[in-house]
Amino acid sequence: MTQEQKSYLEKAMQDPGDLFGAPEDVLQDDRLSDEAKVKVLRNWADEMKHILESQAENMHPEICSTAEEALLQKISKTLSGLGRQGS
Repeated sequence: MTQEQKSYLEKAMQDPGDLFGAPEDVLQDDRLSDEAKVKVLRNWADEMKHILESQAENMHPEICSTAEEALLQKISKTLSGLGRQGS
């Protein structure tokens, strides 16, 4: 892996939502290996879970953002699809 590829992967891991418009965009990125795509998507899912947990602690559950919940579902679905591709 070149230094440029490492730098790109680090950026993708740090803030996937900033680099990718949707989870499906991660799958389309030819600069990432399948293993890196899984890592990025899992990291993104963990980030969304953390946001949702923080919202639940600070607000009434019914006020929690459905946008984050929908994104988490899309990430999970994309991860599942990636697993089937590798089979």
